[in-house]
Amino acid sequence: MKKLLVASAVLALTACGGSGTSTSTGAGMTAAMGTSMSSAMSSSMGTSMSSAMSSSTSSSTTANGTGLQSATAPQQPFNIPATQLRATANGNTFTAVYSEMPNPGTMSFGGQPAASSSTISIAISENGMTVTPETTTIFYLPNPYTPLGIQGTLSGTPYQVTFSSITPLPATLTVGESGQLASGSYRLELSGTNIRTGTFTETYAVTADTASTVKLTLTSMLNNISGPLTTTFTVSATGQIKLVSADVTINETTYTFM
Repeated sequence: MKKLLVASAVLALTACGGSGTSTSTGAGMTAAMGTSMSSAMSSSMGTSMSSAMSSSTSSSTTANGTGLQSATAPQQPFNIPATQLRATANGNTFTAVYSEMPNPGTMSFGGQPAASSSTISIAISENGMTVTPETTTIFYLPNPYTPLGIQGTLSGTPYQVTFSSITPLPATLTVGESGQLASGSYRLELSGTNIRTGTFTETYAVTADTASTVKLTLTSMLNNISGPLTTTFTVSATGQIKLVSADVTINETTYTFM
């Protein structure tokens, strides 16, 4: 099974900034795309923000009854334990295992001497046959959480993303709101001098879910590669986050993993 856009799943959480005003990253904040992961899904976006995010909760009438109208934004980087999702199509069963995990210690990155990093991973299997996991490493400053750059592989090919702007999630997620979180450019090193470049964007949207949670949907896109990757989470009133679904494009077909 050839994967045209599996690694983009790991991009859906990389660019969400911490609280504060929009920031820009310089051209030096790029990453030389690194090695793939040898073990299945380890990842999570490191340390939490030092200041607590404010929240307000209320109820409103939705199609399913009374639903939570707003919730505290989850702490960033996100912390997602290994979560298994499934999709079926044309008699085939696909399984995705997704997780996020912080890496110990700090390192210099993009001119920043105390950058932290974390790894987001996704492994796909088809009818029980495992495909090599895709991984992405995010480098960031922890207080407040400020992404510096991304490195990873896409179907085994190294790539890098450079942010041109980052806008943080609002401290309170309110049903009906949406917006852009990040924009930038990517560089995909196919082979030798065969290099593909394009733009990267990430957006968010908040929708109603249940009386105790709202849904947060993150959509990332590497243009000229394949379709967008959409990842959906539930967020409680106090900011607890849980992965519930991901739309992943495989061989130019998009599957919804739940």
